[in-house]
Amino acid sequence: MITHKIIFKQFGIILLSLCTVFVCTLFLNINIDMRAIKDLILTTEGVQIYNAKMIMYNTIIAACGGVVGLIIVLVLFFTIVNYIDDNSKNLGILKALGYSRKKLALMFYKYGLCILFGSIIGFIIAFCFMPVVYNGFNDPALPNVNIHFNFLTLLFTVIIPYMIFTIIGIVIAFWKLKKTPLELIKNIKKEKKQTYKERKNKEYASFIIEVKYNSIKRSKMPLLFTLIGAFCFSAQIQMSLSMDSLNVSVLFTGIILIVGILLGTTTLIISLSSVVKNNKDYLAILKAYGYTNKECNIMLFPLYRITSYLGFIIGTHYQYFFLKAMVGLFTGPYDMVIEYRFNFKAFVITIFSFIILFEFLMYLYKTQIKKLSLKKVIEA
Repeated sequence: MITHKIIFKQFGIILLSLCTVFVCTLFLNINIDMRAIKDLILTTEGVQIYNAKMIMYNTIIAACGGVVGLIIVLVLFFTIVNYIDDNSKNLGILKALGYSRKKLALMFYKYGLCILFGSIIGFIIAFCFMPVVYNGFNDPALPNVNIHFNFLTLLFTVIIPYMIFTIIGIVIAFWKLKKTPLELIKNIKKEKKQTYKERKNKEYASFIIEVKYNSIKRSKMPLLFTLIGAFCFSAQIQMSLSMDSLNVSVLFTGIILIVGILLGTTTLIISLSSVVKNNKDYLAILKAYGYTNKECNIMLFPLYRITSYLGFIIGTHYQYFFLKAMVGLFTGPYDMVIEYRFNFKAFVITIFSFIILFEFLMYLYKTQIKKLSLKKVIEA
């Protein structure tokens, strides 16, 4: 049922894990290696700089690992739930033939291999970049930090995440497979019981309003991904462009920029692609009844546009306050006072880039709606 080929089909999960492990490996390894020079620091200034750098590395690891780790859990949940919904008939037949819920859920360990595959690639790339990164982060007030292979880095960035996400995937599948074989075969979805008021309102609601309501109801997770994708794109890119005014190394700025583009774009593609997929039945019926492509687009996409710009605004505020706090933290040891101000130029570049990317993705998925027909949906 679930073959190893599935690893290469989950490009979004692989890319998210690759970016996360790449960043966390760089900063966790340099964090561990810097501990070896702690006793060699003899000046008060050196100790202050050392403490500031350690706080910076820990903050980046926690921010990247925590935030993107949560995104991966959500993507994993969404992917497994969609897979079970799309293959519920086959899974129901297997359950009817005697496969236990536990045995079927254990088949989903292969989704953990997607995480492992992306993590290994990210780990290898990080070690290739490490000489340049170490050289860029060395400070004249501190002894030079030498590169070492630390097993703890491998353990915390590859092995433990693989085990955790594999268990999470199995638990998600076990929860989703709680239905009876008949419910899985017929793909019966339990609907929330409507109140009298809801039924009364539904009687007077137009068909198009009902479809809008159902599309929103079915797309809560894609809406969340749209918000997160816009947030990542906005925060990471504005942060990287704003670092130019703070004389941060080009390498570090480039890492933040590339990771931000990859995370934001990947998450947006996952969310918007699922919108058409989750609502293709409704869209096909609408088109069969004579609704135009424009009317279908108006019914489906405006809420995602609003959500994406909301995510962009949140990301803008986040990166400003984050950088302001970091500047205050790292200028302290040098007895300098630098007032960080909002970088309007970075904001303009980022928002125009975001609009172009988002509207281009919207255009691509609108073309998918044009190709939809009731016949194709029934045959599928």
